Amino acid sequence: MDNREFGVRLTQFRERRRLSITQLAAVLQVDYMQVSRYEKGQSLPKLDTAVRLAEALRVSLDELAT
Repeated sequence: MDNREFGVRLTQFRERRRLSITQLAAVLQVDYMQVSRYEKGQSLPKLDTAVRLAEALRVSLDELAT
């Protein structure tokens, strides 16, 4: 999985749900800067965090990852 591609998809899904980075971070119980790093392609979430991201955004893990 390419970091930048994942970040673009994450941003698109987050914006479709009309969530701010801060709101998404609160749902995930992570720091908002971590979500920002995912969206910028600076890092990738661990599997458990990716699962929670997909659930929060109401998409499948497959849609989010690929």
